Amino acid sequence: MQVPVIPDFLTEITKGRREFLSVLTLELQLKLRSLYQFVDFCRELLEEVQRDSAAEQWQRASDKLEQLCVEADSWGFSALYEIAQGLRMMLMNAGERAASAGFRDALRRGLKMLSALLDQCESDFSWRLATADVLDCIKEASEN
Repeated sequence: MQVPVIPDFLTEITKGRREFLSVLTLELQLKLRSLYQFVDFCRELLEEVQRDSAAEQWQRASDKLEQLCVEADSWGFSALYEIAQGLRMMLMNAGERAASAGFRDALRRGLKMLSALLDQCESDFSWRLATADVLDCIKEASEN
């Protein structure tokens, strides 16, 4: 049985991301909330990685990317995991290469890609949840 939708549920927590909340059951609203928390956490990590990298604190930046890898892997976002892991390895072995333009360019591009992938993960996962929920509702209604 479907749990009734609570229209204004999680409004503040999801920071205005209400477009899906009006069509999701309570259970899926909670999953979506978890996704938003994951994305917000990863964005904070990326900001810290950028600050640490600007200060050439490669080990700290690498540690933050390790956290991002763990989170991305737990959600099954493989592209996010692979880019973060690649950057992490690059930073762990920075050494003298850190001064090169190629290193800085790869870091900049990798961080931009991670940011874009987070946006994509958030959007795609939200739509998948909404679609699955509506399909379940339709199936239940057609069986009764």
